[in-house]
Amino acid sequence: MGQRAKWRISGAVMGIFGLLVLVGCAAPASSSAHPPKGILVLLIDCLRADHLAVGGSVLGATPNLDRLASRAVVFDRASAVASWTRPSVPSIWTGLYPSEHGLTDLIEKGRGVRGGVLAEEAVTVAEAMQAAGYRTALIGNQFQLSPRFGMAQGYDLYQNNVKSAHGMRERLLAWLDEEPARPFFAYLHYLELHWPYWQRPSTRGRFGSDAIVSRLDGNLDELRAGVDSGAVVLDDADRKEIAARYAEALAGLDNELGVLLADLEKRGVLDDTLVVVLADHGEELGERGGIEHGHTLKEELLHVPYIWRLPRSWRGPGLRHELAMVETRTLAPTLMALVEQPIPAAVSAPSLLPWIVGKPPTEAPFAILAAESNGLFSVRNDRFKLVAQPARNHFELFDLEADPGERRDVAGAQPAELETLRGALRAWRASLKPLAATTTELDAETEVGLRSLGYIQ
Repeated sequence: MGQRAKWRISGAVMGIFGLLVLVGCAAPASSSAHPPKGILVLLIDCLRADHLAVGGSVLGATPNLDRLASRAVVFDRASAVASWTRPSVPSIWTGLYPSEHGLTDLIEKGRGVRGGVLAEEAVTVAEAMQAAGYRTALIGNQFQLSPRFGMAQGYDLYQNNVKSAHGMRERLLAWLDEEPARPFFAYLHYLELHWPYWQRPSTRGRFGSDAIVSRLDGNLDELRAGVDSGAVVLDDADRKEIAARYAEALAGLDNELGVLLADLEKRGVLDDTLVVVLADHGEELGERGGIEHGHTLKEELLHVPYIWRLPRSWRGPGLRHELAMVETRTLAPTLMALVEQPIPAAVSAPSLLPWIVGKPPTEAPFAILAAESNGLFSVRNDRFKLVAQPARNHFELFDLEADPGERRDVAGAQPAELETLRGALRAWRASLKPLAATTTELDAETEVGLRSLGYIQ
């Protein structure tokens, strides 16, 4: 199927009900956003919103990201639509929910492992960029991005095996130098915050960790397996050490991002580049006895940063959207609208461009936020959140205002709210429009890589 044949124009892309507040800063300088010369998406795998200063952190681990956020448009209440990479990233790229694009799980059959493939019918943000005349590149280190899963759609350069942030920076700059006059779209996927959290010598010990987790003499794979099975119960010292490793890995990555932004500025590229920072999901750091991600839909796994640092020619000092709830799958329709490409009719996510340029409509982008992972579903409104396992007829309700840590199930005490959100969940699931799904068997390299990351046991 030709690329142009894949497009269907959406008649309406703005969302439904909600609340919005703009605080503290002037609106962007221009009344409308013109397509910038560069669009750079920095996705930091496993980054929790609460580990940046803009999310309330006082650690001081991210001075470069904090500086960037202080001059950017920030969505404080941004949510991933899944709690692990495989379903989340295709949603970010296409604007579709996981049940629509179909990359929801990995299935072990016999001696092989199979996984869903992104349908050719799905339109990725990279394809939209190509259609708008941009060079496109993916540079990262995440086996979930294997081309075998259809994830290379729309990319001129596709390298998902660059092992470090330093290597990614060098590869990006070399690619930019090949055709410096052409507009570019680049997606960088950082894995430093994925277990076991890649500390650098310059940051190791900064927040109190040792060089290794001491529980099992540094056997981190065994520790992970023990925690997952329940054979290992984390104590307070373990939790503090794991959190320290995570923060130190983040500090090291922040240093690298500072160098990248400085290099882009030296080349005269940064001023006319839109930089978006987000995460595919967050991370559990022992708060509930577990680690990593994918096993719950709690807010530490869904609440992620969503930062839009605008080109100098059409931005003011910055904007904070404190109350507007948004999903990260808005990235695709927002960038499509920015470069004047049609948003596919199948995409229900709105473009956030009016909010980004400081001219939001009266209706906020989302009335509810939805997420799904591994048979779990969640929907939330401004105050309450439903977490459901429909296959087990199990439903929990949390009052996020009174109990932001989601410790107390109030389903029995709030029957009206429970039924309202159960109805919202039914309506949301009924509205989904799944694409035709196909699967592929993993090659040996991808299977080994996914096992090393804990995606396959």
